[in-house]
Amino acid sequence: MTLPQAWMQQAESDFRTAQRVDIGEDARSRCQAVSKYQQCVEKSIKAVLDKLFSAGLIGAGSDRSHKVARYLTVLTGFPTTKESSDLLKQLRRLFTRSVAEEIRLLDSLVPEYPASGAFAKRNHEYPFQDATGDWHAPSEENAFTVGEMKRVRSCAGRLVRRLRQILNA
Repeated sequence: MTLPQAWMQQAESDFRTAQRVDIGEDARSRCQAVSKYQQCVEKSIKAVLDKLFSAGLIGAGSDRSHKVARYLTVLTGFPTTKESSDLLKQLRRLFTRSVAEEIRLLDSLVPEYPASGAFAKRNHEYPFQDATGDWHAPSEENAFTVGEMKRVRSCAGRLVRRLRQILNA
């Protein structure tokens, strides 16, 4: 198995797990689903990024960061050759402005410790603070809205499906 194949296999596993915990009637499990949807998006993007790197189409592969929106310009802007033209068109059609917004939303929910003196930002794993400094758990019923869940679910499903097809092409 290659690294891109391993990334994609894990992305698909994360997506299946997200679907199992994405239970509409239990808003307290939304943070778990968001976490897995975010990981699915991250790993599927890294799969294609590493495939492009191994093919010599881009200058660097994935790194340890969980945030992946910064890769979108690389994935949609590498030099066009006769061999890469169709691939580039597919990637540009996939990474629309709305998909990029969803990826940025998911990136904003990656947990990270706050800078000294700053409030902890909303994320899918660690306790966070609101504008008044009150603490909240990601598992609170109102931490993630139904609308956010629909957006995240749709984005993750579209990306894992299409990036799998692109990876296999």
